[in-house]
Amino acid sequence: MFNNRTLILYTGILAGILTTAAAIPQVYDIYETGNTKGLDVKMVVMYLLGQILWCIYGYSLKLPSVFVFAFIAFFLWLYMGYKMYLNLKK
Repeated sequence: MFNNRTLILYTGILAGILTTAAAIPQVYDIYETGNTKGLDVKMVVMYLLGQILWCIYGYSLKLPSVFVFAFIAFFLWLYMGYKMYLNLKK
């Protein structure tokens, strides 16, 4: 039914879905309330840099599941960072 390569591919896809989806409740909360007080600037910056590196890694090794989910997660965290920036300016 499944060979090792297929199992590894599906494992990567599932990991990408779960880790990317983990940011969605926070994004939704920020979207609804505008409150970013629970976020640390250093954490957001490090997470954004990490997602850029994951994108480079996934693209370089031609791993679409890594690249796609890192790309999506990057924009979710970019949104949180942007809202945090707007709140800091107030």
